[in-house]
Amino acid sequence: MIREFYINNFKSLIHFQSQLDKFTCLIGLNGSGKTTILQAIDFTTQLIKGHLEDWLNMREWALEDLFYSSNPSNNISFLLKLQFEKSSYSWRGEFNGNTLTCPFEKIVNEISGEILFEVTARAYHIGNNPHKPIEFKYQGSILSALQDEVLTEELINIRDFLVSVKSTDLLSPQLMRKRARQADNDLGLGGEKLSAFLHDLSDDKKNEINQLIKENFSPRFESFETTTIQAGWKKLSVTEKIIPVLETARLKTEAKHVSDGLLRLLAILSQMMSSSQVLLFDEIEDGINPEIVEKLVDLLISTPQQIITTTHSPIVLNYIEDEQAKKSVILTYKNEKGITQQRPFFTIKGVAEKLEILGPGEAMLDVNLNELAQELSHD
Repeated sequence: MIREFYINNFKSLIHFQSQLDKFTCLIGLNGSGKTTILQAIDFTTQLIKGHLEDWLNMREWALEDLFYSSNPSNNISFLLKLQFEKSSYSWRGEFNGNTLTCPFEKIVNEISGEILFEVTARAYHIGNNPHKPIEFKYQGSILSALQDEVLTEELINIRDFLVSVKSTDLLSPQLMRKRARQADNDLGLGGEKLSAFLHDLSDDKKNEINQLIKENFSPRFESFETTTIQAGWKKLSVTEKIIPVLETARLKTEAKHVSDGLLRLLAILSQMMSSSQVLLFDEIEDGINPEIVEKLVDLLISTPQQIITTTHSPIVLNYIEDEQAKKSVILTYKNEKGITQQRPFFTIKGVAEKLEILGPGEAMLDVNLNELAQELSHD
């Protein structure tokens, strides 16, 4: 999992640092930087994948959109601390906006202190091997261009973990309704490949999603189906019971007529069935009936994957156990310069005490977040 994240000069994040739990929930006012944090994590892990121009185009961003508006520098420095089952690592580096590459990188085994990989002065070295000049083109991290044959097993594991981080911060019902031809193991930032992604899942995983929805979210739901139509496009449909007591009564609905909430559930659950080890969600409750939010939160907390999500909903917080909330809920706010700050919400003086008599969501409702942000900005 990602244990700690630091980034500097990415949008409103200046020397931003945060500890992350296996389940992390970001709260705060509109415009406080919650989504920016998700974007920053996605950007940093995209460096390992390369193709920065494609990533910018998918988000419809210009290069200058990456940087803090009041800083003339177009360099972004970052640090990720990773915790695996038996080891921990740090990956630090600097991204240069002029070259779209990382001229400096270092990966260290935090237990042994060994430098596993380093890039400096247009050269790189792996372990104790001699430095090699960088004589090829790439974008992002040089690890995006190096073949497995030249990497150690540790570096391959680190790279594959970072590549597996998936963000769906732009999930859109309009895009999820679209037919897709190929998924390439990717839902798409907005969910535009949902039909193809679901189509590629194994039968066991499809059945598991169907069962989860039937048991937890919609008793009328029977199953989702994907079919291949002309030119390889995948069509998504949902079958529901019309009258629960009449087994033969069924209604099949194509995705373009399926509710926003059900499409989001299919997208979220499909990612939980994927090989991704870290999942980023924005406003997890969006389009989901409040009556079933509890079951969704329970699933997200219990999944083996690391979940980093944002929410505006006190209802979401109310379904997090108090001890979990103390570790998981992070308040984001901006100071007078428009720089995003963060604090573990239930460590803030005056808020922590509320948790003794109120649920996490009730405590959030009992706090004026605007006034609290102003107070914290002057600390």
